Amino acid sequence: MKAFWLAVLTAILWGISPLLEKIGLSRGISPMTAVVIRNFGSMSAALVLWAFLARNPEYAKNFHWDSAALLMISAAVSAVVGQALYYSALQSGEMSKVVPIAGAFPVVAFILGVIFMGETVTATKIAGVGLVVGGIILLK
Repeated sequence: MKAFWLAVLTAILWGISPLLEKIGLSRGISPMTAVVIRNFGSMSAALVLWAFLARNPEYAKNFHWDSAALLMISAAVSAVVGQALYYSALQSGEMSKVVPIAGAFPVVAFILGVIFMGETVTATKIAGVGLVVGGIILLK
């Protein structure tokens, strides 16, 4: 149950973000400049939070360079390239269409989870994917 409420809070915070981004992008800033500024803000906030939490030795435990490399690759793919593409779409399109379509990434994650992580396919998950894909078709 804890995971559910954390995911709900995440959705709320991630739902607020596009509004702020759309307003910021509407002032003519280039999408790539916006990505750099956003990532600078993310990095700054993360460093402050990490410095606060790092007092607890548990946060330094289990550091592995291969994990760090995977996380950095993830950042390059999603937080730089993906975010730049998303900002270009958000700047030129309607927020109410762009955000749900870009937010359909769980469908990709579901497929990859099944293929690479051996996660189970259930009727409920298939129905959820179907609803997301149906929503994208309706928004197009």
